[in-house]
Amino acid sequence: MKHMRHIAKVVDDWTRVEAEFSGEYAHQITDAIKKCSSDDDLKNIIISSLIDRYMFFYVNSNRPHKITRLMLELLDSKNFLFESPSPRNNLLEQSIEHLYKGSGLLPTLWKVQQIWEDESARELIEYLYEQFENFEPNDDHISWLNKYKNYYINQGKPWEESDSYDD
Repeated sequence: MKHMRHIAKVVDDWTRVEAEFSGEYAHQITDAIKKCSSDDDLKNIIISSLIDRYMFFYVNSNRPHKITRLMLELLDSKNFLFESPSPRNNLLEQSIEHLYKGSGLLPTLWKVQQIWEDESARELIEYLYEQFENFEPNDDHISWLNKYKNYYINQGKPWEESDSYDD
C-alpha cells in the first residue's frame, strides 16, 4: 500500500476508521493476514473485516453511506467473510437475555411474589414501568437507536422469534 502515500498526501478530505476485534473473530483475521501474499490480499482482508462488522447507512433512506460504498468498491472480491456473527445481530438480544438470565430480574420478581403473594410481582413490574415513563435517554442511547433502529424494524422483535432465553 506504500504506492498510495502520494495520493494520501494531496487529499484534503479524510475519514479515519478504527476498529478493534477480539476473540475468535480476531484470530480468524490474524490467520488470514498471515496467509497474505500481496498488498491487495491485505487490503481485501482489512476492508472485508471492517465491512463485515461496520457498514454505515443513512438513517432515513437506509442506503449505504459513501464510506461503505467506497470500501465496497475497493474490494477485489466482495465475498470475503469471517465466520462470526455480527455484533449488531446480538446487541438487543444480549440486553434482553441479560434481563432474563443475568440481571436478577426474575429471581427478584419471584422473591416479591413469595413475600407478598397475590399480584405483588405484577405490581413491581407496573412500578418499574412507571419509572421507565420518566426515563430520559442520554446521547449513547440516542446514538444506539439511530444506528440500529432500521435494522431491528426489518429484523422483527427478538422475543417473538425465539425461545432462546429459556435455555
